[in-house]
Amino acid sequence: MVNLLSDKRPTEPFPPLDDDQRARIEQRVRVLSRLDWPDCARDLARAVAGVSAELEELENEPTPVVAQDLLACVARARHSLLDASSGPPAGTPGSPPLGGEWLCYWPGRSLSTGEAEIASRGFFDVRDRPPLGLWVEALGRRRGRSLEAFELAILCWVPPSAVRSARAGRDACASGSLTNLADISDLLNEQVLSIR
Repeated sequence: MVNLLSDKRPTEPFPPLDDDQRARIEQRVRVLSRLDWPDCARDLARAVAGVSAELEELENEPTPVVAQDLLACVARARHSLLDASSGPPAGTPGSPPLGGEWLCYWPGRSLSTGEAEIASRGFFDVRDRPPLGLWVEALGRRRGRSLEAFELAILCWVPPSAVRSARAGRDACASGSLTNLADISDLLNEQVLSIR
């Protein structure tokens, strides 16, 4: 007889950002706010072109260590694009919040069928990944009772100019590899939105 009951165990909620995560996000948001999107997208794509092996590893076995190494590489590439004469740093007290939206990309969930890529007119790739230059932080939560079992999501910023395309791609993505940050955690969404 076939068991029709789901074997899925409930997942833990996402924990709030710790101090290290918040500091990394704040630093990365400051850099993102100073870059001119989408003009710098091509330069960033070239700067992180050598991380294909790391991306494959993240897709095949999403772990916090691999994700943080990849995110550190992306952050260095973004920082290297900043020109010392690009004006006063954004993200100072009293500055407006970063516009656009926040979404989560779930490595390893994509079916690689290209719906998100087509619907977003290329904002997402065939594996539903947002542009690497917009990846900000890894978020993880326990899954089930095992200490080794966890889920990993990559927090990504969507610039205001790409919101419409990103929404279309996210809505067309049937694999569940793209979600709004607000849909996975109200607390995390509030924390990220408060970062300037």
